[in-house]
Amino acid sequence: MRLLAGIAFLMIFQACSQNQEKAQTVSDQIRISLDTVLVDSGEEFLFLQDQLYSSSLSEDKNYLFNFNPQNFIVEKIDLNQLKLEKRIQFEKEGPKWSLF
Repeated sequence: MRLLAGIAFLMIFQACSQNQEKAQTVSDQIRISLDTVLVDSGEEFLFLQDQLYSSSLSEDKNYLFNFNPQNFIVEKIDLNQLKLEKRIQFEKEGPKWSLF
């Protein structure tokens, strides 16, 4: 019984040690670029709960428009001055309702 347990232990140890050699291959062709900015929002809180999935850049890439679907507010952020320029409130219902 002890011999069987010893053989099983050796097989598990050998199997685990072989997998480590294959996992150490690293590619030098991977490049990661990360841009981070600090925006002055004044007294307001910016909507960042959806990781900016509901946002888009202007065509000239000077403004970031961030849509808050909970409050129907669009935040216009000036990327040159790194400042919240204005917040645009939309109605959830009624004749002035807008769907993005």
